Amino acid sequence: MLKNYLDLKQTGRLSPQQIRLMNQIHMNLQELEQAVEIEINENPALERNNYEDIDPQERVDSEGEQNHDNKSDDFSWDTSNLDDDIPNYRLYDKYGAREEKESFPVAFEKSFHERIMDQIGSLNFTPQQVPIAEFLIGSIDGNGYIRLSNQDIIDYLAFNLNIEITADDLYPITKAIQSLDPAGIGARDLQECLLLQLKRKSNKTKEVQHAIKIVDKHFSLYANKRFNRLKASMKISENDLHDAIKIIKSLNPKPGGSSGSFQRNSYVIPDFTAKIEGEEIQLILNQNNLPHLRISKSYRQTLLAFKESKNISLKEKETIEFIKSKVENAKSFINLIYQRYITLETTVRAIINHQIEYFLTGDEKKLKPLTLKKIADETQMDISTISRVTSSKYIDTPYGVKLLKYFFSEGLMTKDSQEISSYNVKSAIKEIIDSENKNQPFSDIAISNILKNKGYNIARRTITKYREQLKIPVSRLRKQLEKKENQT
Repeated sequence: MLKNYLDLKQTGRLSPQQIRLMNQIHMNLQELEQAVEIEINENPALERNNYEDIDPQERVDSEGEQNHDNKSDDFSWDTSNLDDDIPNYRLYDKYGAREEKESFPVAFEKSFHERIMDQIGSLNFTPQQVPIAEFLIGSIDGNGYIRLSNQDIIDYLAFNLNIEITADDLYPITKAIQSLDPAGIGARDLQECLLLQLKRKSNKTKEVQHAIKIVDKHFSLYANKRFNRLKASMKISENDLHDAIKIIKSLNPKPGGSSGSFQRNSYVIPDFTAKIEGEEIQLILNQNNLPHLRISKSYRQTLLAFKESKNISLKEKETIEFIKSKVENAKSFINLIYQRYITLETTVRAIINHQIEYFLTGDEKKLKPLTLKKIADETQMDISTISRVTSSKYIDTPYGVKLLKYFFSEGLMTKDSQEISSYNVKSAIKEIIDSENKNQPFSDIAISNILKNKGYNIARRTITKYREQLKIPVSRLRKQLEKKENQT
């Protein structure tokens, strides 16, 4: 039997405007610049405007720019004070005069692949081998390796280039490419990369010969730092092993990155800059690459001209509605950018206030425990908004460019019931490991015991987690051989 019943639920839905704001907040500065360019290209009512060209009557206080609701019926002539009501979004240093943009020349140079390609003329490839060599060079990754298997290469050449070869045909071409500069290029893995560099050395000293044998025959023992077993397998002294390992460590594990131009460097453009002035911190918005935005003068003038017309045709009415929709979209976009800035600035100022001691000193130990919820409660924003702000935004400080997430950390209690940041614990772990005897490095349990003696009640698994976050290997892999002085 069917029964009817009421189920009351409270749900919240974001408006399209709120969704667009959330998307803009999540964007970094480069992505925002692209979004602005796209909006300018798609909306003719939105245009660039240089500060010097702005009519004084068009300069609207930024505090009023976010509230320009235009509530109207299907067809309204409400264009009163049109020049003053439509916002002009200005990106100046705290709404002051905008700084001049600096222009830097861009140096164009050959890419890493092009420089490798320039060398193949010296290899005397046959016309049939050239396209194969070009494909192999093109498949070299950012570290300088060819990661494709022989079968993958053979299949690709057959299906896409109609070139049928065997592994025997591929071998000499691969070896020829591996003879090019820089040494180690075109290797299939780290072991082959190191071996190629060692074999390229002109002076085959005893240390180099030992290094070649280690990499060629005992690479697993070396990679896992099984030094005692390695010494026994090689039948060499500890000093000879030390010298050979020193040679291996001097090699380049990523020859593709050695040129510095394999691919264009990824530069971080911070959204904010924090400058220290005495005991105060000045927060500056970095948006020099964003254009000034305003509503198109021609669109406003067109609306005013239509308003003065007495007889309006249906086609003209459609034109008016089109213009009004574009103007409203432009106003909405300008206000969104302004709201984005307010959200970012409010969040960053709250973070700085909590971490004021760090900003004034640069001492990482001064960082206090801080959570997203704490900032959300203080700024009266949703925690998801704070997460969007901090996950992709950077601030330029006197101590380097920092991701905003850097200033958040969990809190831990000491034996004295004092709350400390996880950064303090990580710093203590790093100090212990830096000062340890590399012949007998500390285990995570040993580090935990040392910290407990210092008042940090930290479990072994927490030590492991923080050590991994610091990208410090386990004790066995930190072990190093020290060369012993010859005894007389």
